Amino acid sequence: WIHYSRGRIQEAVRDLKGACQIESSNADTFLLLANCYLISGKVAEARPLIERLLAIDPLTPLSRCMPAFAEAMEGNFAAAIEPYRQMYEMDPGNPMARLFYVWALIVNQQKNEIAEVMASFPVEVRDTVPGRIAWFLAGAFARPGPDAHPALDGKIEEVSTAADVFPRMLAQGYALAGMQEQAIRWLSIAIDRGFVNYPFLSRHDPYLESLRGLPQFQELMNTVRARWEAFEA
Repeated sequence: WIHYSRGRIQEAVRDLKGACQIESSNADTFLLLANCYLISGKVAEARPLIERLLAIDPLTPLSRCMPAFAEAMEGNFAAAIEPYRQMYEMDPGNPMARLFYVWALIVNQQKNEIAEVMASFPVEVRDTVPGRIAWFLAGAFARPGPDAHPALDGKIEEVSTAADVFPRMLAQGYALAGMQEQAIRWLSIAIDRGFVNYPFLSRHDPYLESLRGLPQFQELMNTVRARWEAFEA
């Protein structure tokens, strides 16, 4: 977990594999190892771990959404909606559950469903970091343009650098809003935090389509591809 939190995903995988050998029924270990494989572009290696995770711990909401993450990383976005919906319905007060579900709905352009989820946001959830990012994504999707989405203050952006998840979503939101400079900056942070899934970033992610012709994006992809190819599963 320490390696993961520092963006040192290769070292995290090494230790997590050792932990799985020591204790073969620890759901947290399988969850994080599968996550590390997915953000590293090793989806095939993650799938049996997700199956094992669900066999051990089928009732934890975060476990339920992992098949959705795997499908999304291979561009199968329609298949991601149902597991993320299950996570959201199992734990509607969880800000991350709402954020993931909103993300899946946006990438599938489900406008009516997005509106329903956003309308039901409790105030206490909306004001969390995941809640604010969900509103940012929904606003960027509904009203593209630099002045047509909810603002993110410096505090939200500061705490969003802790792992790969928030920077990746911020990059996607800024790309949707047409704010390419900010999108590239946050994508670079996500990569530094360990997200080196080259097939997803270079081909599958529709959020980033507006960036793919930019020299800065192509330079980032050269870095990602080298790290992806060097990653040892």
